[in-house]
Amino acid sequence: MLTSKGQAAYWAHKHWHETMDGGFAEYMDALGEKDLEIIVCFLERVEDFLKRRICSDE
Repeated sequence: MLTSKGQAAYWAHKHWHETMDGGFAEYMDALGEKDLEIIVCFLERVEDFLKRRICSDE
């Protein structure tokens, strides 16, 4: 159970996330399974590219 200060901190932090994400969470929630698969595949390819790039610079 949170104290009143803890509750105030929780709600302030929650509000900060809701404000700062610019609706990104709602956007992601609205995506279909196929769209999510495409995004995940894209991000995996970007990650692989960056790993190769970092290793080649060493």
